[in-house]
Amino acid sequence: MFFFDLQFNRWNVSEIVCISVPISLDGSDNKNGRNVELKNGKKVVIDERNFDNIDNFVLHTLPAKPDLLAIAYEDDEGIELKPVLAWALTAGGKCLPVTRDGVNDGGNGVMPIIDSTLKQDVVGFYKSLAHYHDSYETPESSTL
Repeated sequence: MFFFDLQFNRWNVSEIVCISVPISLDGSDNKNGRNVELKNGKKVVIDERNFDNIDNFVLHTLPAKPDLLAIAYEDDEGIELKPVLAWALTAGGKCLPVTRDGVNDGGNGVMPIIDSTLKQDVVGFYKSLAHYHDSYETPESSTL
């Protein structure tokens, strides 16, 4: 995968050594750019909007254990669960589920995962759909 700097030079993502925190390109409070250091020692500047493409670039995939389900969609009419086929490791250090519709089911955000083999729920992973829904129960709605 490639990315473009502000002068429209094309660079390979694999050449990146590090990327800075957001910076101002015009001296204002608007943090709209980032400095990128490359393996050849060159430093280039990118628009902040390019960062997400680099950050979410999949470097590697790993198979998922059987029976993991991702909550792909939920609304008042129902819920859609999809099997997690693999895990995608990104350049930004994220580990995202892969469903039949792609990395993170083709979307953005966090996909809760149902893993019936868990002994207890952990952040983002739930033993059952009921446990997932219970995690959103507020003290006001509790019937203790």
